[in-house]
Amino acid sequence: RGAGNLLGGEQRGFIAEMGFELYQKILDEAVNELRNEEFSTLFTDEKQTTHRRKFTNEDVAVEIGADALLPTNYVSSDTERFEFYKRLYNVRSEMELNNIISELRDRYGRLPDEAESLLFAVRLRVVALETGFVRIIFKNKLLIAELPPESNTLYYEHLFIPLTTFVSTFPAGRFVQKKDKVFMEAPISTREQCLDFLQKLARNLQE
Repeated sequence: RGAGNLLGGEQRGFIAEMGFELYQKILDEAVNELRNEEFSTLFTDEKQTTHRRKFTNEDVAVEIGADALLPTNYVSSDTERFEFYKRLYNVRSEMELNNIISELRDRYGRLPDEAESLLFAVRLRVVALETGFVRIIFKNKLLIAELPPESNTLYYEHLFIPLTTFVSTFPAGRFVQKKDKVFMEAPISTREQCLDFLQKLARNLQE
């Protein structure tokens, strides 16, 4: 708790035994192995979609500088809390997320601040999936996005120019290089403005 990482493994109960992220990675590896070997013919359409969306980064990390979790005094059951974390980890659309939010409110009441922060982080992740960013950080009224490594030549050939064009229209938006990493930075005051900025950026990159 406290680091503000999306879906971290710091929760009490059995989630903490190995950490949610490690559990999910192990699960993903097992599923991918089945997809690529025993059940490869069933996932032909999915492979084609993945190829078309070659800049999608399913592993984009999100940090928001605030506690982002479902508190035990909100969802007391370890099993139910874990199930919600798993569903949130797999969210890929605004509609999916809104359905989960409605379910949480219906079952447990008003969302506490920590849950609001968690859902904001998930929303950021959903918006950022197809930007190709490696990491999104939003804290102290500053949005920072880490770009893929320079070895990802396709990204820089196809997306870097529209990315720089979009950022140049935003006041004080800039790119910063630190050692071998490139970051986009933009001063943004609120969570709503941060989401709006990333949504517009993502649409611009997909055109």
